[in-house]
Amino acid sequence: MQKLDVSRDGVKFRYRSILYDKLDDALSYARIDRERQAEGS
Repeated sequence: MQKLDVSRDGVKFRYRSILYDKLDDALSYARIDRERQAEGS
């Protein structure tokens, strides 16, 4: 979680300004977002 900047916000998980109900969803989006950023560099 820490490696992908995903944190826990109460009962939800946060990646950037987006809250997710499931940890897997937050981690998946964080990975996709990082891949997109790397491709755009």
